[in-house]
Amino acid sequence: MIIPETPDKLHKLKKAVENSSQGFKKNYENFTKSQKFVFVTSMDENSESVNEELNRPSLEFNVIEAVISRFCGEFAKNEPGIMISASDDFQSHNPQQAGQEEIDLGSLIKVLEGNLRHIRHESNKMGTDYHTYRDQLSGGFSGLKIHTEYESNRSRNQVLKLSRVFDPILVGYDPLAMRPDKSDGEYCFEIFPMRKSDFERQFPDIDIKTVRYVKSLGSFQWSYMIGQEEVILVADFYEKHKKKTKLYELADGQLMFKSEYKEFLKDWEARGEIELPPIVVFERDTEEVTIIRYQIIENAIISEEETDYTDLPLKFVDGNSVLRKDDLGGNTYQFTRPFLYQAMGAQMLLNFAGQCLAHELQDMRPAQLIAALEAIPEKYIDGYRDPKALGTIIYNYFYKGDKQAPLPAPQHAPRPPIPAEIMNTFMNMPVVIKNILGMTEDVMSKDRSRDLSGKAMDTGLEMSNSVVVPYLYNHDLAFESAAQMLVDMMPLYYNTPRTLPIITEDGKRGAVMVNQPGGVQLKYKPGDFKVKIETTVNFSQQQRQAMQQITSLMQVPMVGQFVSETSIDLLFDNIDCRDSETWRGRAEIWMQEQQKAKQAAMQQAAQQPKIEQQAIQIAAQQAQAEAQMGMAKIEQQAMSDKAKTAIEVAKLELEREKLRVELAKLTADMHVEEQKLGIEQQRADDERVERIIDNTIKQSEHTHAITGQQFERSLKAMESDRNHEMNKASRETEKLEKQTKEISE
Repeated sequence: MIIPETPDKLHKLKKAVENSSQGFKKNYENFTKSQKFVFVTSMDENSESVNEELNRPSLEFNVIEAVISRFCGEFAKNEPGIMISASDDFQSHNPQQAGQEEIDLGSLIKVLEGNLRHIRHESNKMGTDYHTYRDQLSGGFSGLKIHTEYESNRSRNQVLKLSRVFDPILVGYDPLAMRPDKSDGEYCFEIFPMRKSDFERQFPDIDIKTVRYVKSLGSFQWSYMIGQEEVILVADFYEKHKKKTKLYELADGQLMFKSEYKEFLKDWEARGEIELPPIVVFERDTEEVTIIRYQIIENAIISEEETDYTDLPLKFVDGNSVLRKDDLGGNTYQFTRPFLYQAMGAQMLLNFAGQCLAHELQDMRPAQLIAALEAIPEKYIDGYRDPKALGTIIYNYFYKGDKQAPLPAPQHAPRPPIPAEIMNTFMNMPVVIKNILGMTEDVMSKDRSRDLSGKAMDTGLEMSNSVVVPYLYNHDLAFESAAQMLVDMMPLYYNTPRTLPIITEDGKRGAVMVNQPGGVQLKYKPGDFKVKIETTVNFSQQQRQAMQQITSLMQVPMVGQFVSETSIDLLFDNIDCRDSETWRGRAEIWMQEQQKAKQAAMQQAAQQPKIEQQAIQIAAQQAQAEAQMGMAKIEQQAMSDKAKTAIEVAKLELEREKLRVELAKLTADMHVEEQKLGIEQQRADDERVERIIDNTIKQSEHTHAITGQQFERSLKAMESDRNHEMNKASRETEKLEKQTKEISE
């Protein structure tokens, strides 16, 4: 919101910005100068002017940037350890019940740690950690910023963000702040330069007609000109507003400010609770801090708003500063120092030695010949004046052909040597620079006169990387302060049912539900949880040492078995090679399969006696049942076979009777036919009858023959079948009697 100009408040805010900027001005200048020295040029204008007058090349031999890049690359491999614990007040004033809340507390801590890792991972997509650490080494300090953003253009949920400040030299803090991160100060601010046209478009209601644009930048200026471009400085000013209040401890252990207790009573009445609200059992005087954000320019306060920040959102990231006084009666001020501060002079000397060496090479005399004038043939005089163009040197060996007067042979004129001091200085200065910076392992690696063991080299490397411990320590302090503020703000911004992204300790991504059934409840107050950040030095060196120790320990059989069965994934954590994450994932799957197989084997071994006993009982029962079933089957089979035999005999008798009937019928038919034939013979005169009689006789004879043959064949078949069935029945009876005898025995 745009508020009317308040001269007293505006003057106070502007004065704070100007005083802070002026008091930190030398550090801003050192930051700019140092980063220019490392990343742009290690020569100043005076050196270039002198070289130009002396016709000496302005060459540079910067070895410091490589050192900075090396430490930044090593830092990029480090993964800080994030640990969160509940404060004593939270545990003592939030009584747990029946152990379930204790599990919830552990789940809540894991969610907070996982979301912090996610916030850090998202910030590092913009290089926050890397560029902040590079600022520390190359400029002496940097800054972190906590802010909020919407998840997307179509979202109403805000997310917490952590980022590097836009420009560390445009950020200021309370000069009286004593903590490394400046969080104990009363204010902080960040300045953004804006073109006049952009400012008028963004803030059309702000009158800037009275703004004066200066062309020379001496002291702090709120507006200035770069060429013909008019620039206005806009400051985001964060100020602590403190209000005296009471801190209450209630009978149920809760801690509340006086204003919070009043709201608590109103909510209690609104819910219609029958019981009386918990009474105050302890109180003390304290302060309630609110962070107010102002947006100001030279002649106006653009906006003023009360924020939800629990602390100042700008965190100072110190390098390796010191507090000093110019004299005994002077004021104490902070003097920030980049990592290369003490080596800048040595780098300048290296440049100077290299430039002198290049100048000597540049002014080196060309090749010349020394020859007696009488020895030079007249037509080769021009060639002797330009030895480069002269291929073969031809000269007169005798003076005017007199063999008694030999002439000296021409020879190349010796060149004056380059002063040894220049070469020695140029060659030794990189070692001197690294000695100044404390990089002992590079010096040890150049010492070829002795055979250094791997342990000695590792020790030297560890000592070398220890020189950046102050910068790592201060980086951790700043990140820890920012992480503490992020944790304190989570219940303020993540107060609705939603899903929070997390990253686990082993780097796996995930999401958890919060503030809803089945999820984790983010209900706590600022200060209930404490954050601790730890970063180790030289991740690669630690990996190498860890692998050496693990390899040595695995020579012990029991340790080797333990590592191979339970810790292969941790072993691959200490391997820095291509596809190491794939190796680790496969190792985890393999370990899980091995564990499942081992558990199955143990369960099977535990159940084996029961299984064998049950198998014996079942086998005995099956044998007994089979014996009983065998007897029953044998008896049933014997009865069945007897019945079948009787049926077959009856069938044979029936077939025999049928054949007898057929035979009698055929005999009767034949007798009738014979009578008919006799009668028909008497009718000799009837030719037709005779033919019939003849045919009948012939047919009867034929039928009789066939019938006789069939009858004989049927009798033979029946006799054969009967004999076969009787033999079969006899064999089955003998077999049944034998089996019955064996079973009875």
